[in-house]
Amino acid sequence: MNKKNFVYPSELASEERMYDQIKEFLIEAGLTPRMFQKVMLPISEAFTNALVHGNEFIADKKIIISITVNDDVVLVDIIDEGEGDLSPLKYRKLSGPLEEGGRGIDLMSKLADRLEIRKNDDSRGWWISMTFDRNAHEYKQKQI
Repeated sequence: MNKKNFVYPSELASEERMYDQIKEFLIEAGLTPRMFQKVMLPISEAFTNALVHGNEFIADKKIIISITVNDDVVLVDIIDEGEGDLSPLKYRKLSGPLEEGGRGIDLMSKLADRLEIRKNDDSRGWWISMTFDRNAHEYKQKQI
């Protein structure tokens, strides 16, 4: 089992650093190229949501990503320190293909085998948990 925690300040420069570090970790953990793509896009979307909507680019606020990879699943938790309200998620409609915003949650929901969004009791920010099944037939391919 591979497990790692990553912590980033809420600034634009963190996006590229996050992508590079998470990519390296997932490749070292042995994900196939297709599984990597399935996992990386929702992580990137959740990170962007945490950066923009949760922490609102306030550099003192952190974004924490915790990833666990074992033979069966990839577990990802992304936690921000914002004070956003989750109630709009209950009443939102699916985003259209030409809309500029609102597709991140839809992508996470579509690609993750399990998605949970809740408030973090410690920071009052958002906590996004995603689970990805590594044993799905289409993701058992030659590794990167």
